[in-house]
Amino acid sequence: MFRLKNLLAVSVVLFVVGQAIGQAKGEIVFQHTGNTVPTNEGWTQEAHGVGVEVGPVNNDLEQGINAWYVDDNSTEVHSTLIYRQTPTDAQIADANTFGWKLSTRLRVVDVDRPANFTVGARYSNGARRYGVIFGSDEDGDPIVILAKGATDERLAWGPSYTVEGAGSTYHLYELVFDPGAGSADLFVDGTQRLSGYMGVSADTKRVFFGSANSYTTGHGNYNLVQWEIVPEPSALVLLGMGAVALLAYTWRKRRS
Repeated sequence: MFRLKNLLAVSVVLFVVGQAIGQAKGEIVFQHTGNTVPTNEGWTQEAHGVGVEVGPVNNDLEQGINAWYVDDNSTEVHSTLIYRQTPTDAQIADANTFGWKLSTRLRVVDVDRPANFTVGARYSNGARRYGVIFGSDEDGDPIVILAKGATDERLAWGPSYTVEGAGSTYHLYELVFDPGAGSADLFVDGTQRLSGYMGVSADTKRVFFGSANSYTTGHGNYNLVQWEIVPEPSALVLLGMGAVALLAYTWRKRRS
């Protein structure tokens, strides 16, 4: 009878974990969508210098896509403009435990523009910084790079991926952190393209998008920027294993 109860209890735990894995949904913490003014969505505009223009984009490419553009045409010192939000310590802790996703759907407007920090999005948790920066090749095909530097272009280059044959069009770039692996993977339009991204050391805590480099130029139309806490299956499995181990420990104590 005791063994039957044990088996039933373990089955219940595994069932609950299985359901959680199948139904786990992310908690959207920060989001920008369409041509909405980011400051009306809770983002703080942080601007320095001159030469960076922003505004709404309506029916871009005549495809019914709305966006918010950030166009940095200046190479003057400190000419930057970003939109930022700050996660709480509790949100950062949950993201470290369960995983997180930084999603950016945008169009790189410039053609043949090296990827740099004038078009991109980043998340920093007080210990590590993770970022995607964008450019385009001579055909206008978008290039995404996993940022490894601060604002120095010579340090910025990490793994990259080019959406060949796409031209200057919108694509969804999702940087997904897996706490089990301790690294992030990049998905482009739902397909994994890069993996094992560790980020770089950083002591800031924020999520931001826009132009963060005053020495280069770039123009991005942002249809979506979103940071969410997303329970990864590996994290949930570990929780389930922990629950089973706790049950086993409890049963041993009862029998002793």
